[in-house]
Amino acid sequence: KEVRWGDHNRTRLVCWKGELHTYKRMRTKLITINNDDDVLIVRKERSKYDYDEMMRTCRFMLAPRGDGLHSFRLLEIMSAGAVPVIISDTAMKPYGDLFDWSKFSLDVKEAKVGTIPAVVRGISLEQWTTMRNIGRCVYDKYFSSEETMLLLALEQTRQRIAKIQILCNGGDVNRKSSDAELHEQAPGSQGQERDNPETWLGTFKRMFN
Repeated sequence: KEVRWGDHNRTRLVCWKGELHTYKRMRTKLITINNDDDVLIVRKERSKYDYDEMMRTCRFMLAPRGDGLHSFRLLEIMSAGAVPVIISDTAMKPYGDLFDWSKFSLDVKEAKVGTIPAVVRGISLEQWTTMRNIGRCVYDKYFSSEETMLLLALEQTRQRIAKIQILCNGGDVNRKSSDAELHEQAPGSQGQERDNPETWLGTFKRMFN
């Protein structure tokens, strides 16, 4: 679900509203940092607070781990213009090899949940604004539609296949290759439009037929 953000007054510092039964041991610790003021951490089934409104009025929103590899809340938070605080020891960030998530999100280990208020208070309004703007830009460009997410998935596949081909050709896959090098190695790159989904889909269909 997308909650567009505007010039809302973000009066709270960090918020979360959710259920405790999923990965209960860690999520139960979240409730202990609530102060019912600028740190608002509430249980879904016992709260009068509206989650969409919380995303609009909080600078940081928590994205604790659940049963999956990453939390679906990440994109909700980014669409609302808040900065996600990812709480997990094992989470895989979406397209983590394409984006530097540290520029628009925070990582907190599960055992360090109690430090979250101090961590976010240490981030200035200027730093938060920069993180928020980068996150919003990433969301708009890559996650806001099915088409952009398809192109992103194809770009990730292109880079991975290019690295495999570099390795097979005797190159050093650990050396950071330029995008031009990866593009040159990618299948179907010659004379094709990288941002055309039909071109890429046709290329990958031919590869695996």
